[in-house]
Amino acid sequence: MKRLVGMISVGRLKLTSCYLLGQSRFQQLLSRNTHVTAKRLLLPRAVYGDIYQKLQPARKLTVNLLPLWKGQSKQGVRYAPAVILSKIKEFTEEDVDANFIADSTLNSKITPDNFTDTMAEVSKDLKGVEEGELVLNLGGDHAIPMMTIPIMLEKYPDLRVIWIDAHADINSPDTSPSGNFHGMPVYWISEISDPQDESQSPKLSIKNLVYVGVRDVDTEEKRLIEDHNIRNYTAQELRERGVAEVIRDMVARLQLDTKPFHISFDIDALDPCLAPSTGTKVDDGISVEDVSAIFRELKKTGNLVSCDIVEFNPLIGTETDVETTIQSMGQVLREILGSQPKYCRVPNDTQL
Repeated sequence: MKRLVGMISVGRLKLTSCYLLGQSRFQQLLSRNTHVTAKRLLLPRAVYGDIYQKLQPARKLTVNLLPLWKGQSKQGVRYAPAVILSKIKEFTEEDVDANFIADSTLNSKITPDNFTDTMAEVSKDLKGVEEGELVLNLGGDHAIPMMTIPIMLEKYPDLRVIWIDAHADINSPDTSPSGNFHGMPVYWISEISDPQDESQSPKLSIKNLVYVGVRDVDTEEKRLIEDHNIRNYTAQELRERGVAEVIRDMVARLQLDTKPFHISFDIDALDPCLAPSTGTKVDDGISVEDVSAIFRELKKTGNLVSCDIVEFNPLIGTETDVETTIQSMGQVLREILGSQPKYCRVPNDTQL
């Protein structure tokens, strides 16, 4: 009988050392509706490929459509969620549960004075969090993390956040040159904000945040980044070190192989030639291939719990600009939506 060497947990029973299992016994475990986590397996390729095949159908995708535009001044972002959703079925065969938050709920009565309270209230209508599904949030402008991240922190207090953006988005109402809330979400969701503010709690520990692609930073934001030692993986660093090395560094820094994490992706992180239909373009951006690799490789950890895609504005630019931007987002969406086993992770260094 072929023997399989592995480390597994079945239900509440955790086996923390190596065991020898008969192949029939291992597949018998898989055939049940049982939570099986395979952390390190020495398996023939055909066997772990079969494990992937068996476990893929358990993954469910929930999409929250959040047409928020009041975080800035360009209304076109309110149309982005519907446009992106229309493309999703091209990239996945998974069961997609779409949850649309009405434009009127998000934008009609919102003011600077009630903005944070409104975000906290609307966050209660987001779906997919309690079910432990993969949650994809489609904005809208980049103020939507004021809804999408606090609710994940309630479920995962040790949540890590990867902020892919051209901007640091860590201004406060007192330091923001524009007063736009899409430039403040990191401030509001993190421990940097007023500890007396209870509109969005718990708060993100700032040590659990990294930036990717940030290059347009206000003076006060620069001070906060330096004071709190927030890591920023720049476009230049990605080019010089390579995306694979940056990903390894990111995993080690945030313990992404064991901790739940959220990725918030503002498309203006991309070079403007790749995403021209967005409102705050900044030169010298990162490539679609690098963003796609970040999603693809980090999703393999099995710990990606939610992500945002924001700031696509289909009313900016020519028809060609819009199509170019959609194609760039499509490459990233393929990696987000690509089937991954929910309970089984086989490391890249698996011995065959």
